[in-house]
Amino acid sequence: MLHLLTTTKNTYGWVEYDHDHSIGYEFFLECPSLKDLEGKVPVRFRVTKKSAVSQIFKNHLIASTGPTLVSKELRGILEQIAPTQVEFLSASVEFEGQKLEGFSSIHPLTNVECIDLERSEYEITNFDPNDPHYSFLYMCLRESEDFEPHIARCAEFRRRLIVNDKVKDACFAAKLRGLAFYRAIDLTYNNRTVGQKI
Repeated sequence: MLHLLTTTKNTYGWVEYDHDHSIGYEFFLECPSLKDLEGKVPVRFRVTKKSAVSQIFKNHLIASTGPTLVSKELRGILEQIAPTQVEFLSASVEFEGQKLEGFSSIHPLTNVECIDLERSEYEITNFDPNDPHYSFLYMCLRESEDFEPHIARCAEFRRRLIVNDKVKDACFAAKLRGLAFYRAIDLTYNNRTVGQKI
């Protein structure tokens, strides 16, 4: 069974991606291998405010204006379970010249169609039938998949990561607090969110 991997706390806005001097974010969304760029093109992030510095070290998944950052603990689990399905690029995370160690940018190598569009509620925000962009009010995962990766990007909403039960169970066993695993996310007042939190 697949789950949307996210956090119990909104981490968006804590770090900004340096789009001008880093690997283009679009490459992360398209899922080609980026290993050849490791060490040649930087992956730079800037912490936006001092209060976020201490918060960053308490989290295992951090949203940004570019790729998602992961802790070394979450990276270790994913490398052990899914070594051929995900890459990690060393990330330079700084605040006022101080480097914050222990984070990598995560790069799943597959996009998987996983949203049940019949049960979900959304608007299509562009006019390209071959590459629709969705704005979800209620996002519900399909009940079963022909291909169930350990980790991938959600094809219908590529900023979202999906993982399977094996990854979820390993995160619970390791007590990676602050992670959440959802089968459905409801942004309306209908209270249809389904998931588990660590």
